[in-house]
Amino acid sequence: MVSFAYKNRNHYNNLGFIFASKDFNQAFTRLRYIRQFNDARKIKMEQIASTERQITGEVEASQQAREEQAALLKDEKNQKEALQKEKKELNGQVNKLKKKEGSLQQDIKNKQQQAKKLQKAIDDIIAEEIRRANAEAERKRKEEAKKNANKGKTTTTKEKGMALTPAEKTLSTSFANNKGKLPWPVERGVISSSYGKHASVVSDKVTVTNNGIDIATTENAQARAVFVGEVASVTKLTGSNTVVIIRHGEYFTVYSNLENVTVKRGDKVKTKQNIGTVHTNKTENKTELHFELLKEQARQNPANWLSK
Repeated sequence: MVSFAYKNRNHYNNLGFIFASKDFNQAFTRLRYIRQFNDARKIKMEQIASTERQITGEVEASQQAREEQAALLKDEKNQKEALQKEKKELNGQVNKLKKKEGSLQQDIKNKQQQAKKLQKAIDDIIAEEIRRANAEAERKRKEEAKKNANKGKTTTTKEKGMALTPAEKTLSTSFANNKGKLPWPVERGVISSSYGKHASVVSDKVTVTNNGIDIATTENAQARAVFVGEVASVTKLTGSNTVVIIRHGEYFTVYSNLENVTVKRGDKVKTKQNIGTVHTNKTENKTELHFELLKEQARQNPANWLSK
């Protein structure tokens, strides 16, 4: 077809080809052949142009795909480099934490020792309160027995457990009836360490025993009495700051890690009365109240007593 087109590129060649026919039929046949060939050549040219456009589109799509792939490879490379950098930083942090693990575990042990000292101090104070109450009750019982003996009456029997006055018995009953409804010892807070034995938040290799609950609160938060009662003790302990113990009949509530305490031993307190400011540890940037609840010397889970 290309060869024919080259040979017949001049219009006169076609005319000469037609007029060189032997007769009219041959001339007509040659004319029709030339037309058919020209039509076929136009169709082929259109096919070639269409194919060219298709190939151009495929080339452009392929080029775009290559560019997108190159961009993805570049992005993947950047992400890989970023991940390598992040991994290096994390490894560095892990190494630092491993170095600090020993000191953190030592810090946990120190806090556990402080907790044991606090527990002993609380137990001693409550034991002394029980002893005083029983001693006072025994004194009154002997006085009453002496009076009854003079009058020929029988003496009253000694009560088991902690001796309570009628008013203290009423207070104890009222306190017990408010189980699950007591106000929180701070206006706003969340339990940061629950009651009982559990793994330390610092290391799961260390088990800590909490005799109460720890409540994280806001800086300068005021601790408040959860029920009416009488201040049994205000004691300053190393590592626990000031500890306030309030007696509610046979029940005791303990408020530890206080400063600027506004009550003293023997003061009568009301429900939600402020008793001092919760201490803020500037190093750890943490304001936390340690709260305990006991029935005589038996510790209770304070979370079961506070309102939900």
